[in-house]
Amino acid sequence: MRGIHHWPRLLLRAINRYRSIFQVFILITAGLSYCLLLGSYALSRQHELAKPSSVNITRSNMQHRYVTQPNQRASKETHTTKAVQLSPYIKMTPSIIVEPEDDGIDLEELEKELEQRRQKVWDVCVAHGLNKEGEPNAWEFFIDSTHGLVWCNIFKAASSAWLYNFNLLGGYKEQYLRRSKKPPLVLARSHFPRPSVKQLQEALPESLSFLIVREPFERLLSAYRNKIEGLPHRFYRKMGREIIAKYRKQNLSHEMPKMNPTTSGPTFSEFVNYIIDTAQYSKNQKFDEHWAPFHSFCTPCHVNFTVIAKLETLTRDQEYIIRRAGLENILMLSRHKDRPKMVLNKARDGRNTNDLIKKYYSQLTEQQLNRLYNIYGIDFEMFGYNITKYYSLVKKIL
Repeated sequence: MRGIHHWPRLLLRAINRYRSIFQVFILITAGLSYCLLLGSYALSRQHELAKPSSVNITRSNMQHRYVTQPNQRASKETHTTKAVQLSPYIKMTPSIIVEPEDDGIDLEELEKELEQRRQKVWDVCVAHGLNKEGEPNAWEFFIDSTHGLVWCNIFKAASSAWLYNFNLLGGYKEQYLRRSKKPPLVLARSHFPRPSVKQLQEALPESLSFLIVREPFERLLSAYRNKIEGLPHRFYRKMGREIIAKYRKQNLSHEMPKMNPTTSGPTFSEFVNYIIDTAQYSKNQKFDEHWAPFHSFCTPCHVNFTVIAKLETLTRDQEYIIRRAGLENILMLSRHKDRPKMVLNKARDGRNTNDLIKKYYSQLTEQQLNRLYNIYGIDFEMFGYNITKYYSLVKKIL
């Protein structure tokens, strides 16, 4: 028993003797424990922060694979044409690829839709034999070799907005574009001159190429209201007066419903008669650029466009184009709503062209509509538009 009670005294004596050593040991033990706690906390935080990062990396990798996937039409036995083919891969800088602002856009579904548009164009080209002869109408293309972008400018189909974009790509500052009195087309052509067919063919394989289309008869009405009605533009005044001189007497000599003719410009019916006769009697005369048919103006049967965008889905389609080309830092998507009014494709009175369809097309007869469709029918078919609604608007003369 004495030995048992003797041990505590010995322990206390040892602690007193070696107190400084015990203090050092306790401090070292406490320090190591603190370091271990800090390390454990840091590892746990790093793990938590790594979770969203890994998701972003995955989505970025997915988008990069999506951007660089091959983009050619399916091979067909009939696909023996001089049409320009795209390179299987688009040159891009992966470091500037960012996630879409709208996560609601399904990239896979969008790619599928765009491929269907390209395939539809090709099917119509083959059906009408438009792929067998001719060459691209390079005159109307813009080639930006610096940014790997090729655009066919279809007037009255977001052309003002994309002329503005190309001016930004050409190096003009927004402040200058707002102040300049020079037409956007003139400014753009000073940086992107009209290419030759050879230059276009050389640029296409290394570029993202696109055009923007619009429902053909809506575009035709927009062109009439902007260029012909009221003759607001000096260039078109001579044309308007010639149309009136040729067709106004003809209209008044027939027993037709009143068409509300204006004294300052041709009526829409007179304008349509002019287009019909131009197509019928002037085979070698090209249509004005503001109402030329898409299939002859941008020659999609000879250019395999990467993207066929539509005015009806323009916000989504052009965001896809900008992001795929890696141009977000130049063509700031968030600033589109702040652009000057000059880039908006609206009529002079600000009214929506679609709201005016009934007013103007009700001036036409069914015969006029049929003959007009003979000119623009391929565009309707090629780009998936429907003419049915117009037959309920036109006048049926017995």
